[in-house]
Amino acid sequence: MFWAALISLALFFAIDGNIIARAMYAVLAFVALVAVYPLIFRGSPRSRYIEYYREQLGSDGPFQCEVEISSEGIKIEQNGSQIKRDWSGVREIADTPGAIEFVWNSGGSVVVRDRAFESPEQRGEFLQLSRNFTARHAAAVRP
Repeated sequence: MFWAALISLALFFAIDGNIIARAMYAVLAFVALVAVYPLIFRGSPRSRYIEYYREQLGSDGPFQCEVEISSEGIKIEQNGSQIKRDWSGVREIADTPGAIEFVWNSGGSVVVRDRAFESPEQRGEFLQLSRNFTARHAAAVRP
């Protein structure tokens, strides 16, 4: 409600006239803004998206996502949907704090969080194997 107070204060200084009348207009503006705010933002796109995903997915999560790598590419499976990407589509494999991120040439990415691995060694093997697959693919494509 800070923004409503600022708008009301600006209104108070913008209006000419008696100080009591200006104060009353500012208070009325504040009350109106506070009353209207929930009506305007209740139907915001963000809340509609959240509602849509809750309907589609059945809950707020967490949702299990499986990422499998092989010499052919990456397979991602979540909520009954499956996506397969060739290594040729991978622009970068980023080793970030807390995750391994596969960035696509076409835009977008897949993030595999550290919590997906049982140990740091398993994470390291997954990262190295992924990089080996991309290097092999790049070598096979080069003339």
